[in-house]
Amino acid sequence: MKRFLFASVFSIFLVACGGSSSGNNSDTSLSDIVGVYDNTSIKDQGVDESYIVIKQDGQFIEYDYQSDSFHLGLNCYVIINTMITDFGTGKFELSDNSGYSQMVGISHTENSFTLSSDDFSDTLTLKKSTLLEKDFIPQC
Repeated sequence: MKRFLFASVFSIFLVACGGSSSGNNSDTSLSDIVGVYDNTSIKDQGVDESYIVIKQDGQFIEYDYQSDSFHLGLNCYVIINTMITDFGTGKFELSDNSGYSQMVGISHTENSFTLSSDDFSDTLTLKKSTLLEKDFIPQC
């Protein structure tokens, strides 16, 4: 089940458009992307509302809202915990407790960041949210 939840984080590549490579030479560091980002997308004619929180200690947390038009579930957030490790020059590793990991490239602007991976042909740009982590309640 953990691998399934971890795969949810990487599903962001499957719904994005465009192509790129994680081989960028970005100067992006973990401190550049700390914050709350909107990861909401359209899937199967429904809105899948979710948010990504990146913390300075390397926590990469997805809050997936269950009462959106995609899940049609309870009024709560499922939490998916992942870690992000900065390898320098815009290269990062996303990993979970099961040992599964994925290398990604990240570049940023003041209000967004873009993920890319050599394993996927797509990129994803996430924009900063005005919400705070404390807004993602109740938890399922």
